[in-house]
Amino acid sequence: MNNFDYCLVCGKKDKRNKEEQSKSVTACRTNVDESEWPVIDSVLRDNTDGARFISLIFGTNLTDVVITGDNGTIDGQGEVWWQKFKKGQLNYTRPYLIEIMYSENIQISNLTLVNSPSWNVHPIYSWFLSLFLQIFLCFFFFMFYVVRTGERGNKHFSNQRCLKCSNVLVQSITILAPVTSPNTDGINPDSCTNTRIEDCYIVSGDDCIAVKSGWDEYGIAFRMPTKQLVIRRLTCISPCSAVIALGSEMSGGIQDERTADIVAINLESGVRIKTAVGRGGFVEDIYVRGMTMKTMKWAFWMTGNYGSHADNGYNPNALPVIQNINYHDMVAENVTMAAELEGIPGDPFTGICISNVTITLAKNVKKLPWNCTDGAGISSRVVPQPCEALADQGPGSVAACNFPEESLPIDNVQVQVCFYRRKHW
Repeated sequence: MNNFDYCLVCGKKDKRNKEEQSKSVTACRTNVDESEWPVIDSVLRDNTDGARFISLIFGTNLTDVVITGDNGTIDGQGEVWWQKFKKGQLNYTRPYLIEIMYSENIQISNLTLVNSPSWNVHPIYSWFLSLFLQIFLCFFFFMFYVVRTGERGNKHFSNQRCLKCSNVLVQSITILAPVTSPNTDGINPDSCTNTRIEDCYIVSGDDCIAVKSGWDEYGIAFRMPTKQLVIRRLTCISPCSAVIALGSEMSGGIQDERTADIVAINLESGVRIKTAVGRGGFVEDIYVRGMTMKTMKWAFWMTGNYGSHADNGYNPNALPVIQNINYHDMVAENVTMAAELEGIPGDPFTGICISNVTITLAKNVKKLPWNCTDGAGISSRVVPQPCEALADQGPGSVAACNFPEESLPIDNVQVQVCFYRRKHW
């Protein structure tokens, strides 16, 4: 990305090149008059009927985009939106601050995002496909939609959604929202391949990072997973949510997610997996190491009994596959319960590995430290002693949950900056 096509600095887009001089903007504030916000369709992999307000910074079918602010601030002025949402006064879904769709080589860096009306950063459909596979998948999903709805010219489908995408880098972002604010997720990679999130500080009213890939039969049909995701050097505060949530909209699949060097303070859970009967898809090859957690409800939480459905057309026989989930080198203090591991009867979560983990329970805790149903795996050097479903392999097996040594392509991507050339001095 030596020359980039779009430079977006605190909401202003312009074509620039790398030889131009840097520009920064101190702060931007959103307009709280909802009549000024365009309304767009819901995302394809959910196919929900409700429209939504466009995001403050929105782009689709883009190549080589840098969004940066030289540590400037974007203020979403979310309080007005939150109150209208709580009172049921909105006709459409609240806007996000940043959403980039069907695009490749996207970098978002050095910004402070405060008080978003809803989610903060939402890269979606950033997945590289060969041209042949793009055409095939688009034709397949179009035919599925026609069969499913009987509509050919529906607003939910257009050829612009069939372009290739790859490579998302989110670096040095600060996200701040009241911990009671509704749905103010931090960063939500959604059907993305080759994504790196690093050096971020997030305080929010929902999950700091929520990894997604589609909802029920629509995500299954679209078949666009989130994979090759790197998350590292993240600090998160969110008392009613998770540091990283995998799902619950995971019907396209989540694979090869690598998390390292995380600080979690005052949260409901660390890395949690959320799914349900009817989701289908998979969550597999998940690696977590080097996490420090302080004041948690659960250190580990997995559930196969989560949430609602897109509509009544979901397939009750579509069972998710949850396997090869690895946790290594973790410390947790002041924890109410070590783990809540709840698989699905007849569809157990398998290949769970927990090693070299020390959890200190809060005082006067009355519940059992571990609750495990419909799941299986191994453990080594874990305190307190795990449930029988996580069979203790002894201290010699501490390396069983090791992190992958090979790097991913996104590890080699360097952060870029925006430049411009002044015409007058």
